[in-house]
Amino acid sequence: MRLYQYFKNLNGLRFIAAFLVIIHHIEQFKNLWNIPNFYYKSSIKSLGDVGVTVFFVLSGFLITYILLKEKQKTGTINIISFYIKRILRIWPLYFLLMILGLFVFNKLPFANTEDLYVNFYEFFYIKLILYIFILPNIVLQLFGAVPLISQLWSIGIEEQFYLFWPHLIKRFKNTFFVILFVWLASFLGTLFIWYISVPERNYIQNNTLINCLNFIKIYLYNFKIHSMAIGAMGAYILFYSYESVLKIIYLKSSQIIIYLAAIIVIFAGLATTTLNEQIYSIIAILIILNLCSNSQSIFSLENKVFNFLGQISYGLYMFHPVSILLSKTILQMININTSDLIFNTLLYVFTFVFTIFISSISYYYFEIKFLKLKPKDN
Repeated sequence: MRLYQYFKNLNGLRFIAAFLVIIHHIEQFKNLWNIPNFYYKSSIKSLGDVGVTVFFVLSGFLITYILLKEKQKTGTINIISFYIKRILRIWPLYFLLMILGLFVFNKLPFANTEDLYVNFYEFFYIKLILYIFILPNIVLQLFGAVPLISQLWSIGIEEQFYLFWPHLIKRFKNTFFVILFVWLASFLGTLFIWYISVPERNYIQNNTLINCLNFIKIYLYNFKIHSMAIGAMGAYILFYSYESVLKIIYLKSSQIIIYLAAIIVIFAGLATTTLNEQIYSIIAILIILNLCSNSQSIFSLENKVFNFLGQISYGLYMFHPVSILLSKTILQMININTSDLIFNTLLYVFTFVFTIFISSISYYYFEIKFLKLKPKDN
C-alpha cells in the first residue's frame, strides 16, 4: 500500500491537456470565422477530446486515490469535507465564468461584432437555471454552445461524477469490483443505447421513447465516466501496490510503447467514439502511473514552468475562448490579413499570452482565496 502525499509531474500533464484543448479551439474558431485553418484535419478535431479525456482520467485517478487513502487512514470517508473541498476548488471560477458568459461577455465591443450571439437569448432563463444547478452539459446538449463558456460542460460532468463516487468508495468494501462495475455499466450501457436507437435498425417505433433514448445516449456519451473509472482503476493498482502489474507498466520498453501509442493516437486523429475513448483513457492512465510513481520514468514534467502552468490549468481551460476572440480582434484592428502566416502565428502567441495572464490573475487574486478555506487533512 503506497501513501503518496504529492504526485510529481501531474501539474505538467494538466498543462499539456489544456494545451491540446486550446489548439483544438483555436482552429475551430478559425474555421467558424472562415479564416484559413487546419480544423479539417482529423488530428486537430480529435485534440480537444484527447485533452478533455486526460483531464477526466486524471480526475478519476486523483479523487479515487485520495478517497482510498482517507478510508484506509480513518476507516471512513468524510463526505461533507470532501464536498467542501471540491466546492471551494470548482465553484468560484465556475460561477464567475457563468456570470461573465451570460451577462458580461455579450456586452463587450469585440464580442458584439461577431455573430456569436444570434441565438443567445433563446431559452435564456432555462439555460440560466441549468447553469446555476451545474448542468452546463445539458445546456450544450439541448441548446448548443453558449458563446465563450461552452467549455463548462466538462465541469458539470465532473461535478455530477462527484455526487455519487465518494459514496460508492465509502459504502463498498471491494473497491475493485465497484470500479469495474461502473466502467462496464457506463461503457456497455452507452454502446447498447446507441445501438438500439439507430433509426435504420427500426427497433423502436414510439417517437417519445426514441426522443428519450436520444437524450440519454448523448448524455452518456458526454458523461465520460468510463474514462474516470479507468483513472480510478489506476489509483487502485497504485494504492494497493500491485507490483506485478506496476513492474510491467514501469518497464522502459513499456514506456516507449505507451508514448509511441500516444503519439500515433494524436496524429492519427481517431474519431471521438466511446470505443476510441477507452484507448485514449488506457494510454492516459499508463502515462499518469509512470509520470507520478515510476522512479525510472523516461520523461519528466517536473519543473518550475510546468508546475506553474499546471497550477493555473483550471483557468487556462476556462479563459482561453475569450482570449482567442480578443486576440483575433486585436490582430484585425492592426490590419493584419487573416490569410497571412503572421496572423496565424500571432493568433497562437496572443491567445496563450492572454490566457496565461488572465489565468494567473484569476488564480492568485481570486481562486487562491477560496483554496485557503479548504479543510485541512487530518
